[in-house]
Amino acid sequence: MTGAQGRGEVAAYLLSLAGPDLYTRNAFLISGLATDADARAVREQRQRLTTKAATGDALAVTALAAIDELRDERHRIAHEIFRDWPGKPTNSCGCPHSVHATHTLAVRAHAEALRLEQAGQTGSADQQWGDAATAWQNLLRHIGFWDHLRYRISQLGDRRMNEATIAEIRDVLPTVLAKPIVELAVAAKSPARLVKRAPAWNFDAQAATDLMAEATQTLMGTIEDVLGKARDDLEADRALKVAETLLEDAVPKARRLNQLMPSGEHRSTAQMLDQVAILLNNCALAIGEQPSSRDSATVLFDTALALVTTPSQRKLIANNAAADKQRRAINADLAQFGLTVEDDGFAKLGDRLTHCLSNGKLAEARRILTVMRNHATDPVERRQIDQLLNQVGRVSMGQGLSFARPDDDHIDQRRAFTPSGAPADGSLPTSWRMMERGIQISAGVGWVVPIMFGTWFGFWWGVLACAIYVLGAVIAVRTVRK
Repeated sequence: MTGAQGRGEVAAYLLSLAGPDLYTRNAFLISGLATDADARAVREQRQRLTTKAATGDALAVTALAAIDELRDERHRIAHEIFRDWPGKPTNSCGCPHSVHATHTLAVRAHAEALRLEQAGQTGSADQQWGDAATAWQNLLRHIGFWDHLRYRISQLGDRRMNEATIAEIRDVLPTVLAKPIVELAVAAKSPARLVKRAPAWNFDAQAATDLMAEATQTLMGTIEDVLGKARDDLEADRALKVAETLLEDAVPKARRLNQLMPSGEHRSTAQMLDQVAILLNNCALAIGEQPSSRDSATVLFDTALALVTTPSQRKLIANNAAADKQRRAINADLAQFGLTVEDDGFAKLGDRLTHCLSNGKLAEARRILTVMRNHATDPVERRQIDQLLNQVGRVSMGQGLSFARPDDDHIDQRRAFTPSGAPADGSLPTSWRMMERGIQISAGVGWVVPIMFGTWFGFWWGVLACAIYVLGAVIAVRTVRK
């Protein structure tokens, strides 16, 4: 096989070795051979191991398999890269001492970082990760490292390897070195620390970043599948099922994705988080219409706000969450009257207020006005309700009544009624006094109902309600005066 035909084998084999066990599965380590062992040394070691294997020694059997792995020189050169080289360069090697020293430092620091990491000794591993990355980066940039590999290829004498092999190794080695930390990060329960250290292994090829993106492609695909199914269920009015799926499946995966590829650094992650957040928002809106599920809607809104990255989407979700919170607060107050916002609670509350005033149920009227005041947002509206609460209080205590229109600043304007048949001293019979109070309180309250009606159903509906109110008030006053 020519060098051109064999090109790619070394690179492929190096990639097959890449992973957290890069050093522990090294054939030289397992077989006990030195990286510069010649044919005679290999033969003698094989004989010793064969004798041990015959006695049932499992380690010897494994070591013999490692020696067999080294019989292919293309595999051997790959294993040599990840095992200590001789401490003192041979005369024929011609390497500066610094090349072998740096290589030994890189191999040992990287192997120790992997050992500590997998043993759970993360604090000790951090220093080794930094030392290993620096040493390997320096080594890859050292021309002596590549000259040594050229020398070893020439010594092995395999015609399938030539200068093209050096190019293969140069191209793939950054990926092989970065893959262990990426795989450990992907498998870690809390990957943030390793994700933070991974860019140090990018070197000149962005290898770690590319590997992380590749490793998370499957995760992103899974999230997209979950969201697609959730959208279909939401359109089919299965909001509760969607909520369960999102919270138990999509959200944990989205958080995991953000840990591995932070949204602040990766646009694809930010877009995925926004998709999950928007669907959570839509699901919360659907669930919020179901009184028995409003607590679930709150959880969905809170989760969406924790995930969303785009300011405009965050504002939208925050506004929806605030509206949902307000609706729940209103429903909590309306519950004492057996009403909800969803079944036109405020309109019915206005009818009940009118009924209470007409029948002298001032205590309940006061409770209704208090609920209206709690949820009035306009200052003028709140002031008018305060005036009406004061009027109802005065009437319930048997005090005089004063009435002001909504655009009056004070409530001390009084109006005397002198219907025919009144006593000579100008006082009113009991029946007329009750009618006076009822009309005046109803007139005052009447301003609130149109205002609340307009607030909830639109400006022009409010105007229409006000017009009807004014007409009714005029007719009522004229009737009394007659």
